[in-house]
Amino acid sequence: MKVVVLGTGYRKSVTNGKSGNSLEYRDRNDSNYLLKIGDKNYVFDLGMDAFKHALKYTDMDSSKIDGAFFTHTHNDHTAGLYDLTHDAIANYVDGIRPEKGFEIYSSKMIRNLISLVHGPMYNCSPAEEFTEELFEKSTNFVDVAEEKNKEFLIGEISCDKIDKTSLEEINKSRENDSTFLVKPYRMDHGDERVVVYGFTFTSLNGYTVGFTADTRYCENVENLVSKSDYIFIDMARSGKNEYGKIYTHMNYEDIVGLAERYPKKIFIPIHTSDPTYNMTKELAKNFNNILAVEDDDVLEFSENGLSLNRQENEIDKENERI
Repeated sequence: MKVVVLGTGYRKSVTNGKSGNSLEYRDRNDSNYLLKIGDKNYVFDLGMDAFKHALKYTDMDSSKIDGAFFTHTHNDHTAGLYDLTHDAIANYVDGIRPEKGFEIYSSKMIRNLISLVHGPMYNCSPAEEFTEELFEKSTNFVDVAEEKNKEFLIGEISCDKIDKTSLEEINKSRENDSTFLVKPYRMDHGDERVVVYGFTFTSLNGYTVGFTADTRYCENVENLVSKSDYIFIDMARSGKNEYGKIYTHMNYEDIVGLAERYPKKIFIPIHTSDPTYNMTKELAKNFNNILAVEDDDVLEFSENGLSLNRQENEIDKENERI
């Protein structure tokens, strides 16, 4: 499994200390990812400009994106939702993808948002080709809140064909590390109206990669961490009372506490503000199990461990036309 870190920041912290969200000021992208599982690609949240950014890793071809995970509806995680679903429908209409050939895993709040972003209430030029019927035909939407979806397989072998899969095919999938068991975890973003899900991805080879999504410390953070070997973990705040607002994100103290309690697990602080982005580098010097990452880092996970490939923005040089 490879994870491309499309961004390490979040909406209010990527402006290098300047106000507003103009791309002119942005030095880090929103915390979104591209998951490469076997020969399949899944985007994991899509904030501002993230869809275009993800395409750089799929040969500028949206039909090579096989599915998406959305943790919650906040704009720094869903700004690319319109472009993603527009292209999913277009790829179905053009015969590039089969019926239900695109997959989205999230809550019903995201399903409602998809209808909204394609309609006149949101979009001044709504896509004439978008209809609910076409969306349903093009996309398999999986509501992770439903009991039947408390665990599911993605990749080369999916849940709907696991019973028909031979041992030979399972062994091949294990060899290619191309099938993962996914488990959603309901998180706590400080407001019960905001439905947030984190996820763990467990390889048939036994290792697990977890993503906490945006959350303050809660019981399911502990549950997710305890089940994971590697954790992409929210560290947006430097302290619980930062900005004098409700405690909605994890902070420096939360990450240090978890790293001390779970010394054999690797923590990857993400969704960082400008202060905590710098803190991650200091933490990485003091803790062997904390890893500081940058935009466009590529992390490769396997049963043998973790390797990091730092792109140094070479991919941007190759795609200057964007």
